[in-house]
Amino acid sequence: MVNGSSCGFFESSRGLRQGDSLSPLLFVVVMEALNKLLMRAEEGHFLRGFEVQERNNNPLMISNLLFADDTLIFCDADIDQIGYLKCTLLCFEAVSGLRVNLGKSKMVPIGNVPNIQELAAMLECRISALPMNYLGLPLGARYKSKALWDPVLEKMGRKLAGWKKLYLSKGARLTLIKSTVSSLPIYFLSLFPIPASVNRQIERLQREFLWGGMGDAPKFPLVNWKTVCQPVYCGGLGIKNHAVLNQALLGKWLWRFMVEYDSLWKQVIVTKYGYETGSWSPGIATGPYGPFRCFSELPRVERLRVADYLCWQNGVPHWDVRFTRLLQDWEVEPFQAMIGLLYSVKILSLNTPLGFPWKSIWKVGAPPHVAFFVWTAAHGKILTMDNLRKRHLCIVDWCCMCKHSGESPKSFTPSLSVVEVMASWMGSFRKSSHADVWGAVPLCVMWVLWCERNLRVFEGQERTVLELKLVLLRTLFDWLHCSSSYSPSYFEEFLDSCTLL
Repeated sequence: MVNGSSCGFFESSRGLRQGDSLSPLLFVVVMEALNKLLMRAEEGHFLRGFEVQERNNNPLMISNLLFADDTLIFCDADIDQIGYLKCTLLCFEAVSGLRVNLGKSKMVPIGNVPNIQELAAMLECRISALPMNYLGLPLGARYKSKALWDPVLEKMGRKLAGWKKLYLSKGARLTLIKSTVSSLPIYFLSLFPIPASVNRQIERLQREFLWGGMGDAPKFPLVNWKTVCQPVYCGGLGIKNHAVLNQALLGKWLWRFMVEYDSLWKQVIVTKYGYETGSWSPGIATGPYGPFRCFSELPRVERLRVADYLCWQNGVPHWDVRFTRLLQDWEVEPFQAMIGLLYSVKILSLNTPLGFPWKSIWKVGAPPHVAFFVWTAAHGKILTMDNLRKRHLCIVDWCCMCKHSGESPKSFTPSLSVVEVMASWMGSFRKSSHADVWGAVPLCVMWVLWCERNLRVFEGQERTVLELKLVLLRTLFDWLHCSSSYSPSYFEEFLDSCTLL
């Protein structure tokens, strides 16, 4: 059909290619025909897949699994069934016009199959063994084995090895980790529990890349990795903690079990184990459980839910557990232990340092490497003389900026810490019409002072106060010109508008 008019048929010159926008739909349509042929052969008892039966009298028979052009067919190690399977594939080729590439197909025996060579020769395919790769996952492998994660570690290593040859700032390294490296293990994390040793190895690869330099030269991590993995609003960098992410992704299967009514994987589990046992449903309670059984016998206020014991004061959660009588002396200590256990639950604790705008560091339009520097300075971890002395790398105790002894992060924000400066500054101009301009000022000041400090330490040069002011204004203008909604066209225009902001 062209413009609503029939134009006849046309010959296909190249055929369907993966990547074509229609290929997923056409693959599903074509493979549905193969599925119907295999199901018809199974109903006629020409093929027999594997049977799932344990808890009830209705077995579940599975003869094939299809995903796009990847096909998994199950049958007995019987020469007659292999012959029927080959006939079914020939019928599929005849009705679809496609060709099944048996040269790429593999026959995988389960257990001892003495005539495997004869069966493979009849089907004209190769012989393989478990574990085998299907849809990017190793089928038949031990799910707790460290070797299971070797492909993920190798892929991460190749990515990082190529990036280490480039001169990348800390901000660029952070972007690559969050956008690419942290996402590489997601597929495996959603299906297998990650071993602690593999998790440590992934963390080590990310940590060395984030804090490393060009090549393989080792560098000192300035901020604890646990802090780095915290959310941005809590003072971290938002890098994924793969151990926690693994628990969340695996826990999602419990939710999927409840909402996916007709999925095949759920049918297999229900047929094999049923609904009543296992971790899918709780057992029948026959009495008080847990370490605080004595409180189950105390008279409580009736018809209260767990949520009724939780109250909020100034945004902070508090547990208000009430009984109808006073506690005895011997009950006070276990009660305090129980309350301490309740407060230790992470979801009920507020880890956000109130008053400090951690998010604003990354939102004011400063370059990523500058935002990373200010974030490091806010934690008091930039490599000033006092921090270098703590690492036994420097014996000089002299500040080239204030001409006094004792250089520290406070040298770049006189009389206040970096945290105090950022908190007070961001709060002052939050409602300003040019809040994005004012928000970039403290970052620009700290960055210019840090560059001046390095110029004095490593090159022995020193700018005047007037020169520093001009450098500050020029740097701020460049930042605003690239990213801010307020973008003056010329530097002179920016200088004239500074008095109006």
